[in-house]
This record gives sequence, C-alpha cells and structure tokens, in this order.
Amino acid sequence: MSQSNVRPSVAYLWEKYSYNPFTGTFHRRDNDRPLRGNRCKRTHQLSVHGSSRHPYGVVVFTWIHGRWPIQGMEIDHIDRDPFNQRWYNLREVTRRQNVQNTRRARSGAYRSGDSWYACIFVAGRSRSLGHFKTQKEAKAAYLAACASHGFAYLPELVRAL
Repeated sequence: MSQSNVRPSVAYLWEKYSYNPFTGTFHRRDNDRPLRGNRCKRTHQLSVHGSSRHPYGVVVFTWIHGRWPIQGMEIDHIDRDPFNQRWYNLREVTRRQNVQNTRRARSGAYRSGDSWYACIFVAGRSRSLGHFKTQKEAKAAYLAACASHGFAYLPELVRAL
C-alpha cells in the first residue's frame, strides 16, 4: 500500500510540529524550521510522516481541532485564498458547500443580450429565475432563491448590490 494515504496520529503532529496561528505556518519542533510544502497554482500540499502528502489546510485543521476531517467532508478556505492557512479561515464543509464558495458559483446573474438572466442550481439541475433589465435585479432574484432554498451566501455579494 502506498504511503500517500497514511494519516499520522494527531499526537504525532502535536509532538513533531508547532503551528503559528497568526501567520498560518507550521514549524518543526526539533529545529524550528518552517514547513513550506509543495506550492502549485491551486493547492498547497505538505509532506508529513515521511512521504505522505496532505493538503496544508487539512493538516492545520487536524492540528487545531485534534481530529482529521470527517469522511466525505472537505476543508474550505472562507476567503477563497488557498494559501491563507490561518485557522480562522478554514472550515469543514460538504462538497456542495465548498463549490458554493467559488466566485463562479456566486454570481447567479448572467448577461443575455440586452437583459440579464438569473438561474440557480438545485439538486444538480439548473432552475431559471427569469430575465431582468438590470444586473442588480437578477442578483436580487438569485439571493432570494438562495434564501428560500437554505443556501449560504457571502455577505460581500449582498453588499455589492
């Protein structure tokens, strides 16, 4: 079996690493060197416990909460910055909630000729909310539909209206 799926115990993480909540960085306890991880465009992975690799945010969540994320749950960056690993920026969510916290999924209003079209995705299907004269009206219809279906939305979108 591959080492990449091995999750070290939380006690091991606490013993070997320290975490700075103000900067969001891990340090080795033995030499106080920061763990940089593998930074690419979309994710930030960290090698712990030999050759096992885990997303940096998952390791931070585990270190702070004392448990690995529940099976089927994901760690979401609230501010959408995958390199902001501060503990208050991370939350455990379902895949659906994680997808809703993207810029693309948040708009709900699309240009359609001279008018604006609003739609919402519910249970994997697109539902039309109608055509509107302005983008502001289309976004208002989208936010009303989000509220009626119990979806969470970001306050910055409401402020943009």
